[in-house]
Amino acid sequence: MAKEKKMVEAITSMDEDFAQWYTDIVKKAELSDYSSVKGCMIIKPAGYAIWENIRNELDKRFKATGVENVYLPMFIPESLLEKEKDHVEGFAPEVAWVTQGGLEPLQERMCVRPTSETLFCDFYAHDVHSYRDLPRNYNQWASVVRWEKTTRPFLRSREFLWQEGHTAHATAEEAQERTEMMLNVYADLCEDFLAIPVMFGASLLKIVKFAVSGIAISGMEVIILLVGMLVAFLVSVFVIRFLMGYIKKHDFKVFGWYRIVLGILVLVYFFTREI
Repeated sequence: MAKEKKMVEAITSMDEDFAQWYTDIVKKAELSDYSSVKGCMIIKPAGYAIWENIRNELDKRFKATGVENVYLPMFIPESLLEKEKDHVEGFAPEVAWVTQGGLEPLQERMCVRPTSETLFCDFYAHDVHSYRDLPRNYNQWASVVRWEKTTRPFLRSREFLWQEGHTAHATAEEAQERTEMMLNVYADLCEDFLAIPVMFGASLLKIVKFAVSGIAISGMEVIILLVGMLVAFLVSVFVIRFLMGYIKKHDFKVFGWYRIVLGILVLVYFFTREI
Protein backbone atom coordinates (compact mmCIF):
# COMPACT_ATOMS: atom_id res chain seq x y z
CA MET A 1 0.00 0.00 0.00
CA ALA A 2 2.82 2.40 0.92
CA LYS A 3 4.59 1.63 -2.36
CA GLU A 4 1.38 2.27 -4.32
CA LYS A 5 0.85 5.57 -2.49
CA LYS A 6 4.43 6.63 -3.22
CA MET A 7 3.97 5.85 -6.91
CA VAL A 8 0.77 7.91 -7.08
CA GLU A 9 2.49 10.81 -5.33
CA ALA A 10 5.21 10.69 -8.00
CA ILE A 11 2.58 11.25 -10.70
CA THR A 12 1.75 14.85 -11.54
CA SER A 13 -1.87 15.79 -10.89
CA MET A 14 -3.89 15.91 -14.11
CA ASP A 15 -5.43 19.18 -12.93
CA GLU A 16 -1.98 20.68 -12.51
CA ASP A 17 -0.43 19.57 -15.81
CA PHE A 18 -2.43 17.15 -17.95
CA ALA A 19 0.38 16.54 -20.46
CA GLN A 20 2.91 15.74 -17.72
CA TRP A 21 0.33 13.55 -15.96
CA TYR A 22 -0.01 11.49 -19.14
CA THR A 23 3.77 11.14 -19.53
CA ASP A 24 4.17 10.17 -15.86
CA ILE A 25 1.49 7.49 -16.21
CA VAL A 26 3.17 5.96 -19.27
CA LYS A 27 6.56 5.87 -17.55
CA LYS A 28 5.37 4.67 -14.12
CA ALA A 29 3.34 1.92 -15.78
CA GLU A 30 6.54 0.95 -17.61
CA LEU A 31 4.83 1.00 -20.98
CA SER A 32 7.58 2.97 -22.70
CA ASP A 33 10.73 4.96 -22.09
CA TYR A 34 12.84 7.55 -23.83
CA SER A 35 15.68 6.41 -26.07
CA SER A 36 19.02 7.87 -27.13
CA VAL A 37 17.48 8.43 -30.56
CA LYS A 38 15.87 11.86 -30.36
CA GLY A 39 12.14 11.79 -31.01
CA CYS A 40 11.91 7.99 -30.79
CA MET A 41 10.73 5.84 -27.90
CA ILE A 42 11.40 2.40 -26.52
CA ILE A 43 8.25 0.34 -26.12
CA LYS A 44 8.82 -1.78 -23.03
CA PRO A 45 7.52 -5.36 -22.59
CA ALA A 46 4.22 -4.33 -20.97
CA GLY A 47 3.50 -1.74 -23.65
CA TYR A 48 4.50 -4.05 -26.48
CA ALA A 49 2.38 -6.87 -25.05
CA ILE A 50 -0.66 -4.57 -25.29
CA TRP A 51 0.24 -3.76 -28.90
CA GLU A 52 0.68 -7.48 -29.68
CA ASN A 53 -2.73 -8.32 -28.23
CA ILE A 54 -4.40 -5.59 -30.28
CA ARG A 55 -2.44 -6.48 -33.42
CA ASN A 56 -3.22 -10.20 -33.12
CA GLU A 57 -6.93 -9.57 -32.56
CA LEU A 58 -7.15 -7.10 -35.44
CA ASP A 59 -5.14 -9.36 -37.74
CA LYS A 60 -7.52 -12.24 -37.00
CA ARG A 61 -10.50 -10.04 -37.88
CA PHE A 62 -8.81 -8.85 -41.07
CA LYS A 63 -8.14 -12.39 -42.25
CA ALA A 64 -11.72 -13.38 -41.55
CA THR A 65 -12.73 -10.87 -44.26
CA GLY A 66 -10.23 -12.23 -46.79
CA VAL A 67 -7.34 -9.83 -46.17
CA GLU A 68 -3.82 -11.19 -46.78
CA ASN A 69 -0.60 -9.87 -45.23
CA VAL A 70 2.35 -8.68 -47.31
CA TYR A 71 5.48 -6.69 -46.58
CA LEU A 72 6.89 -3.95 -48.81
CA PRO A 73 10.31 -2.21 -48.63
CA MET A 74 10.88 0.56 -46.09
CA PHE A 75 12.71 2.66 -48.71
CA ILE A 76 10.91 4.54 -51.48
CA PRO A 77 12.78 6.09 -54.44
CA GLU A 78 12.15 9.82 -54.80
CA SER A 79 10.97 9.40 -58.39
CA LEU A 80 8.25 6.98 -57.25
CA LEU A 81 7.19 9.26 -54.41
CA GLU A 82 6.87 12.16 -56.85
CA LYS A 83 4.19 10.29 -58.79
CA GLU A 84 1.92 10.70 -55.77
CA LYS A 85 3.24 14.09 -54.69
CA ASP A 86 -0.27 15.49 -54.14
CA HIS A 87 -0.95 12.76 -51.59
CA VAL A 88 2.46 13.09 -49.91
CA GLU A 89 2.39 16.90 -49.84
CA GLY A 90 0.71 17.05 -46.42
CA PHE A 91 3.61 15.39 -44.61
CA ALA A 92 6.47 16.21 -47.02
CA PRO A 93 8.28 18.32 -44.37
CA GLU A 94 8.34 15.22 -42.12
CA VAL A 95 9.93 12.86 -44.65
CA ALA A 96 13.34 11.40 -43.70
CA TRP A 97 15.74 10.94 -46.63
CA VAL A 98 18.60 8.49 -47.23
CA THR A 99 21.29 9.98 -49.47
CA GLN A 100 24.21 7.60 -48.95
CA GLY A 101 24.64 3.82 -48.90
CA GLY A 102 27.79 2.69 -47.14
CA LEU A 103 30.53 5.01 -48.37
CA GLU A 104 28.90 5.81 -51.71
CA PRO A 105 26.33 8.55 -52.40
CA LEU A 106 23.11 7.22 -53.92
CA GLN A 107 22.27 8.08 -57.51
CA GLU A 108 18.72 8.76 -56.34
CA ARG A 109 17.81 9.59 -52.79
CA MET A 110 15.24 7.41 -51.05
CA CYS A 111 12.80 8.29 -48.32
CA VAL A 112 12.25 6.11 -45.28
CA ARG A 113 8.65 4.90 -45.52
CA PRO A 114 6.24 7.65 -44.30
CA THR A 115 3.36 5.61 -45.77
CA SER A 116 3.21 2.98 -48.49
CA GLU A 117 0.57 4.17 -50.96
CA THR A 118 3.14 4.76 -53.69
CA LEU A 119 4.71 1.33 -53.25
CA PHE A 120 1.34 -0.40 -53.26
CA CYS A 121 0.36 1.49 -56.40
CA ASP A 122 3.54 0.35 -58.12
CA PHE A 123 3.10 -3.20 -56.79
CA TYR A 124 -0.50 -3.49 -57.97
CA ALA A 125 0.48 -2.18 -61.40
CA HIS A 126 2.60 -5.34 -61.79
CA ASP A 127 0.53 -7.72 -59.69
CA VAL A 128 -2.84 -7.15 -61.37
CA HIS A 129 -3.03 -8.21 -65.01
CA SER A 130 -6.78 -8.34 -65.60
CA TYR A 131 -10.08 -8.01 -63.81
CA ARG A 132 -9.85 -11.74 -63.07
CA ASP A 133 -7.07 -10.96 -60.57
CA LEU A 134 -9.36 -8.70 -58.56
CA PRO A 135 -10.08 -8.00 -55.83
CA ARG A 136 -6.73 -7.63 -54.10
CA ASN A 137 -7.06 -7.21 -50.34
CA TYR A 138 -3.58 -6.72 -48.89
CA ASN A 139 -2.42 -5.50 -45.50
CA GLN A 140 0.99 -4.59 -44.10
CA TRP A 141 2.14 -4.50 -40.47
CA ALA A 142 5.15 -2.23 -40.30
CA SER A 143 6.63 0.93 -38.84
CA VAL A 144 6.81 4.31 -40.53
CA VAL A 145 8.99 7.38 -40.01
CA ARG A 146 7.82 10.99 -39.91
CA TRP A 147 10.15 13.66 -38.59
CA GLU A 148 7.87 15.09 -35.91
CA LYS A 149 9.14 18.23 -34.18
CA THR A 150 7.15 17.71 -30.98
CA THR A 151 6.92 14.19 -29.60
CA ARG A 152 5.08 12.43 -26.78
CA PRO A 153 5.05 8.69 -25.96
CA PHE A 154 2.59 6.78 -28.19
CA LEU A 155 0.84 9.98 -29.34
CA ARG A 156 3.66 11.43 -31.42
CA SER A 157 7.07 9.93 -32.24
CA ARG A 158 9.36 9.92 -35.25
CA GLU A 159 9.04 6.18 -35.77
CA PHE A 160 5.81 4.42 -34.95
CA LEU A 161 4.15 1.07 -35.42
CA TRP A 162 1.13 0.85 -37.61
CA GLN A 163 -0.91 -1.18 -40.02
CA GLU A 164 -1.95 -0.15 -43.50
CA GLY A 165 -4.31 -2.03 -45.76
CA HIS A 166 -4.62 -1.38 -49.49
CA THR A 167 -7.25 -2.97 -51.70
CA ALA A 168 -7.92 -2.88 -55.42
CA HIS A 169 -11.36 -3.55 -56.93
CA ALA A 170 -12.90 -3.94 -60.37
CA THR A 171 -15.94 -1.79 -59.54
CA ALA A 172 -16.82 1.15 -57.35
CA GLU A 173 -19.58 -0.93 -55.75
CA GLU A 174 -17.08 -3.56 -54.59
CA ALA A 175 -14.78 -0.85 -53.28
CA GLN A 176 -17.62 0.73 -51.31
CA GLU A 177 -18.60 -2.63 -49.86
CA ARG A 178 -15.03 -3.21 -48.70
CA THR A 179 -14.90 0.31 -47.24
CA GLU A 180 -17.97 -0.29 -45.10
CA MET A 181 -16.68 -3.70 -44.09
CA MET A 182 -13.39 -2.28 -42.79
CA LEU A 183 -15.16 0.58 -41.04
CA ASN A 184 -17.13 -1.98 -39.08
CA VAL A 185 -14.06 -4.11 -38.35
CA TYR A 186 -12.35 -1.13 -36.69
CA ALA A 187 -15.49 -0.03 -34.89
CA ASP A 188 -16.19 -3.53 -33.54
CA LEU A 189 -12.61 -3.87 -32.31
CA CYS A 190 -12.74 -0.50 -30.53
CA GLU A 191 -16.09 -1.15 -28.89
CA ASP A 192 -16.01 -4.89 -28.20
CA PHE A 193 -12.31 -5.48 -27.55
CA LEU A 194 -10.98 -2.11 -26.31
CA ALA A 195 -14.19 -0.75 -24.72
CA ILE A 196 -13.74 2.58 -26.54
CA PRO A 197 -16.89 4.19 -28.03
CA VAL A 198 -16.81 5.05 -31.72
CA MET A 199 -18.17 7.90 -33.80
CA PHE A 200 -17.81 7.61 -37.57
CA GLY A 201 -16.57 10.66 -39.42
CA ALA A 202 -14.18 12.14 -41.97
CA SER A 203 -10.52 12.62 -41.10
CA LEU A 204 -9.83 15.57 -38.81
CA LEU A 205 -6.06 15.41 -39.03
CA LYS A 206 -5.80 17.95 -41.85
CA ILE A 207 -8.10 20.33 -39.99
CA VAL A 208 -6.92 20.01 -36.41
CA LYS A 209 -3.25 20.30 -35.40
CA PHE A 210 -3.30 18.56 -32.04
CA ALA A 211 -0.73 18.74 -29.26
CA VAL A 212 -1.48 17.70 -25.69
CA SER A 213 0.44 20.62 -24.22
CA GLY A 214 -0.87 24.16 -24.45
CA ILE A 215 -4.58 23.35 -24.80
CA ALA A 216 -6.85 24.92 -22.21
CA ILE A 217 -9.51 22.23 -22.09
CA SER A 218 -10.45 19.59 -19.55
CA GLY A 219 -9.02 16.10 -19.43
CA MET A 220 -12.24 14.50 -20.61
CA GLU A 221 -12.41 16.87 -23.56
CA VAL A 222 -8.88 15.83 -24.48
CA ILE A 223 -9.92 12.18 -24.36
CA ILE A 224 -12.99 12.83 -26.51
CA LEU A 225 -10.89 14.77 -29.02
CA LEU A 226 -8.17 12.12 -29.12
CA VAL A 227 -10.60 9.24 -29.50
CA GLY A 228 -12.48 11.16 -32.16
CA MET A 229 -9.27 11.91 -34.06
CA LEU A 230 -8.06 8.33 -33.72
CA VAL A 231 -11.28 6.80 -34.96
CA ALA A 232 -11.66 9.42 -37.67
CA PHE A 233 -8.16 8.68 -38.89
CA LEU A 234 -8.58 4.93 -38.75
CA VAL A 235 -11.89 4.84 -40.53
CA SER A 236 -11.07 7.48 -43.12
CA VAL A 237 -10.91 5.45 -46.29
CA PHE A 238 -10.11 7.31 -49.48
CA VAL A 239 -9.57 6.73 -53.19
CA ILE A 240 -6.09 7.30 -54.64
CA ARG A 241 -6.00 8.53 -58.24
CA PHE A 242 -3.35 6.47 -59.89
CA LEU A 243 -1.11 7.65 -62.68
CA MET A 244 0.53 4.28 -63.01
CA GLY A 245 -0.41 1.56 -65.47
CA TYR A 246 -3.41 -0.67 -65.08
CA ILE A 247 -4.39 0.42 -61.59
CA LYS A 248 -5.69 3.80 -62.74
CA LYS A 249 -8.68 1.97 -64.25
CA HIS A 250 -9.80 0.49 -60.93
CA ASP A 251 -10.85 1.52 -57.44
CA PHE A 252 -8.25 1.42 -54.70
CA LYS A 253 -9.03 1.61 -50.98
CA VAL A 254 -6.88 2.22 -47.93
CA PHE A 255 -7.40 1.41 -44.25
CA GLY A 256 -5.01 1.91 -41.35
CA TRP A 257 -4.40 1.59 -37.61
CA TYR A 258 -1.44 2.82 -35.60
CA ARG A 259 0.25 3.09 -32.22
CA ILE A 260 -1.73 6.11 -30.98
CA VAL A 261 -4.31 3.59 -29.77
CA LEU A 262 -1.94 2.73 -26.91
CA GLY A 263 -2.00 6.37 -25.84
CA ILE A 264 -5.78 6.38 -26.06
CA LEU A 265 -5.99 3.32 -23.81
CA VAL A 266 -3.77 5.03 -21.24
CA LEU A 267 -5.89 8.18 -21.31
CA VAL A 268 -9.21 6.37 -21.09
CA TYR A 269 -8.19 3.76 -18.52
CA PHE A 270 -6.26 5.96 -16.09
CA PHE A 271 -8.38 9.09 -16.47
CA THR A 272 -11.58 7.25 -15.61
CA ARG A 273 -9.86 5.97 -12.45
CA GLU A 274 -8.65 9.48 -11.54
CA ILE A 275 -5.08 8.34 -10.85
